[in-house]
Amino acid sequence: LVRTTVFVAPATALIPPNNKYNVANINVPRDDTSAGGLLAQATQAMRAIDWLVPPPEPVDPARMPRRTQVRYFNQGDLPRAQACVQALAQAGITATAVRVPLAAPEGQLELWLVPTAGG
Repeated sequence: LVRTTVFVAPATALIPPNNKYNVANINVPRDDTSAGGLLAQATQAMRAIDWLVPPPEPVDPARMPRRTQVRYFNQGDLPRAQACVQALAQAGITATAVRVPLAAPEGQLELWLVPTAGG
């Protein structure tokens, strides 16, 4: 008999990006009931390319872009953002990589998922 202890982080924990982990935070419009299926597709697409995807963050719809965006913060993350755009495209979600000049850890992206705009 072998006993293994497994620590499961709470949903609010964010594993910092490094050379082993990439983190994609997903933002969805608050109270948008059409987001469910698309959110599941997006999460599955991101996890399929080994991204950690914390639970989505509901955002005020007035703050949402008009189209789905993969936002990256460091110029070195452009290839990661483009890989995410491609993975989302394979899942039927149209997205654009957009650089946002704010400080963020390397390897951290945000997916701003706009269900009502068709992706």
